[in-house]
Amino acid sequence: MVSATGDSKDFLGQEFLTWLWYYGEKNQWTIPLPNNEEVSYGLEDLLVMSPEEKEGCSQRLKGTYPVGCPEAHAALEEGKKVSVTRMILSYKEREWVVTWKADSFTFSSLQLLQPTTNHVQDRFLELSMDLEQALSLLDRIYFYFLEMRLSPLWQQQEVHAIQDWIQKRREKL
Repeated sequence: MVSATGDSKDFLGQEFLTWLWYYGEKNQWTIPLPNNEEVSYGLEDLLVMSPEEKEGCSQRLKGTYPVGCPEAHAALEEGKKVSVTRMILSYKEREWVVTWKADSFTFSSLQLLQPTTNHVQDRFLELSMDLEQALSLLDRIYFYFLEMRLSPLWQQQEVHAIQDWIQKRREKL
């Protein structure tokens, strides 16, 4: 991702996905939403950890709960951040599976609901509404992250809390 000035913004996608991991482990994998609602999520099945500078090796971890394996923790300790992950989002009665890429800040897959009708226009409407709801949730999660990331508390508290989280993960392994 390159801004109009030519500056790279790739780090923000990696920071966001890595923060989701940290925040999830600290907050039972839920993010508060307005109106006393919340979205639950998990990082499942796929985790790619990469160095920020694009130099060096990436680690691709697949399997059940890759964020819990020692290799994922070792990558964190090496300063690597999440560059690709598969995320499960749960909101009310609905669940989506999203594969998210940090470098382009896009998702490469999104599983939508199975339409309940065979009528073409109704199927299109159902899928469109499901897509809109999923995108809205992703936007709200990212907005929650940005509020924290752009606040003075990010440097004062959050960065240190993330470093402590990495240290405490080592003690658990």
